[in-house]
Amino acid sequence: RVLALELDGARRVPGVVAVLTAADVPENSTGPVFHDEEVLASQVVKYVGQPVVLIAAATREALDAAKKLVRVDVEPLPPVLTIEDAIAAKQFIGPTRKIARGDVAAGLASSDHRLS
Repeated sequence: RVLALELDGARRVPGVVAVLTAADVPENSTGPVFHDEEVLASQVVKYVGQPVVLIAAATREALDAAKKLVRVDVEPLPPVLTIEDAIAAKQFIGPTRKIARGDVAAGLASSDHRLS
């Protein structure tokens, strides 16, 4: 869980153009089909390596200096490592989806042939 971010030092580095968090990005979600994956973690980091801060800088040196000044205060949460643990904790990758089209019962009832 992200408790606090200290970004002022990074913002003051000469050559740094922007230091952004999830709160600064109007469309902070992406995904190949559904846009349901956070690009920048907002309140909870969901996986190891998920970005929390985005830094834009004019040079690699400015970027490296700014990265060293970012402080992220986190509270460790218990890991969810199995499907069974995720179900028990009701922690899922995304919202529950149901894909349905037409009236299945009517279609089966009017079918000339059925395979079971």
